Amino acid sequence: MERRCRRPRLGFARPVLVAAALLAAIGGRAWADVRIIDGVPGYLWYHGCGPTAGGMIAGYWDAHGFGGLISGTNDWLTNQVAVKEMVASPGHIRDYAPTPDRTATPADPYHADDCLADFMECSKGRLAHGDSLDTKQGGGLVKYFQFRGYPDATAYWRFVWGLWGDFTASIEAGRPVELFVDRDADGQADHFVAAFGYDDDDPTAPKYLCYNTDDREPHWYGFAPVAPGLGWGVYTGTLFDPGPLAGDADGDGDVDVRDYLTVKAGLGLAAGARWSEGDFDADGDVDEQDLDRLAENFGLDVPGGVFSGAVPLAPEPAGAAILAGGACLLLRRRRRRAARGSEGFVGLARARDEGHQVHHLARRDALDVAEAGQPPSGLDGRAVP
Repeated sequence: MERRCRRPRLGFARPVLVAAALLAAIGGRAWADVRIIDGVPGYLWYHGCGPTAGGMIAGYWDAHGFGGLISGTNDWLTNQVAVKEMVASPGHIRDYAPTPDRTATPADPYHADDCLADFMECSKGRLAHGDSLDTKQGGGLVKYFQFRGYPDATAYWRFVWGLWGDFTASIEAGRPVELFVDRDADGQADHFVAAFGYDDDDPTAPKYLCYNTDDREPHWYGFAPVAPGLGWGVYTGTLFDPGPLAGDADGDGDVDVRDYLTVKAGLGLAAGARWSEGDFDADGDVDEQDLDRLAENFGLDVPGGVFSGAVPLAPEPAGAAILAGGACLLLRRRRRRAARGSEGFVGLARARDEGHQVHHLARRDALDVAEAGQPPSGLDGRAVP
């Protein structure tokens, strides 16, 4: 059964876990304590909780190898206009914010879909302003990525029963998840959140970490099926994979000199070009735009285990002790891969977010140096490992 979301209303119902339902939902997954993905931005509700939650996921990927999703950075405070237009464009607001929708005419038709709210079909047709279906979230994300030139994104949707294993695996792979939850504890799911962490230190009371669109602070809630009296219980989840990094022509999970040489050899292909030949924007050719995308991601690899014990922004007071404990647990655990510091994934994303201070030409100079057999320069001026 498809469910819709309602506009957020403030309020909190304390989670009360139901043991039998919880065990059925989480299955037999081995426990791994705490995992938190770094760098997921927090956004406030904007013309729908679905596109806002999806926007946080898109905002994360915009700073992690898919930089064409937002005009400028993904930061809510410094680039809010562009972030909001990614979530719900002026055309969407004009056409679908009214309930019922604006009446289109041949002389004044509806705008072409150009934002997450459009592709998720939020507020359209019989849906009230801000409402969207949980079954449309994944498809909306995929279509928006395709619209922005990333053709290989995939998503799938599933009920809470058995979701825990897929949810935690997605978090461990560095991929945020959109959850459909019951915010007011009436036993009916009604709100979307962007989840980017979990805590299963206590197998009888696992938790998920999310931004709930009411504020820009992280919140811990109990991961359990929706039930009367249980606030923030989970009904369905949308798991999303953006596809390969633009620039990874050989499909080995990173963007390096081998990929650059492939693209350079293919420059000028005017039709029928494939990803493996350097067509990273799916327009059939290999040109300067494809080289720009490779240069933007040079030195990056596919996210996986990009974790930290420190959650961005101050946690709610009630959750501070939980987060502090989670940080200690996480720091004792080995990372899934060696830390790459400021020269790796997080450092490159940070450099992007600080205003694209290095021009594409400088990146291309680094690639030319790499082709000559010398270590390529990173965005911060140091060697890329």
